[in-house]
Amino acid sequence: MNKENVVNLVKMLDMQRKLDERIYQQHGCDYDDTRCHLAMLDEIGELTHEIKSDWCWWKKSQKVKNYEKTLEELVDIWHFALSITYHYLDDAGIDQERHIIDTLEIVKDIEPGIESYWQCVQDIVCSFNEYLICELIELTYSLKFNLTDVYGMYMLKNAENFRRQERGY
Repeated sequence: MNKENVVNLVKMLDMQRKLDERIYQQHGCDYDDTRCHLAMLDEIGELTHEIKSDWCWWKKSQKVKNYEKTLEELVDIWHFALSITYHYLDDAGIDQERHIIDTLEIVKDIEPGIESYWQCVQDIVCSFNEYLICELIELTYSLKFNLTDVYGMYMLKNAENFRRQERGY
């Protein structure tokens, strides 16, 4: 297990909590598990559209997959998954770091490709909150990304999301 991944994932959970608190305060709302899952599902749709060149066989003019845009869309899913996860952990009284360590120990090696991507999407949609980060890590691997890629893009997107809130997004 990579200690850096543990540290980075725990940091991402904490950063997501701070962003969510800002959003809840600014919009006068509270966490809603159903809406957060639906938002994550919407982001999965956007990611699936971004990788359409991997699965769309009937359209020759399909645009080529853009690595950075694909990673951005993946990280948008991570934002909602992190929100769902820290709320689950808080409600269950589970330590974040312990959960991340346990999660990293059960992540499967995934062969990159559209078949693995599809299986991971199904697993995420059917996942209990306890295993959501595990399923999302596997989805990440199915797209040929790693947790270092996710962490780097998450840092950028989290900062952008704070700037959006400052602009009244």
